[in-house]
Amino acid sequence: MDFYAGCVSGAVLVDEYKEIVESSGLKEVKVELKSPSSCVTSETNDPFAKMFSNFSFKDSIVSIYVTGIK
Repeated sequence: MDFYAGCVSGAVLVDEYKEIVESSGLKEVKVELKSPSSCVTSETNDPFAKMFSNFSFKDSIVSIYVTGIK
């Protein structure tokens, strides 16, 4: 359970994250959704994760790639 808490602790919405990056002074910030987070994939062998296999986290907990110009 500690790994799952660590996986998503401090997570924010993509739009909120983009605002934080822009407020740091970066311009032309682009956020690209990369993939579902590895802690919520349906292929897991982890019994804890399998308890949530009936929920679709595919577009909810994702890894992102962020670019911007300083």
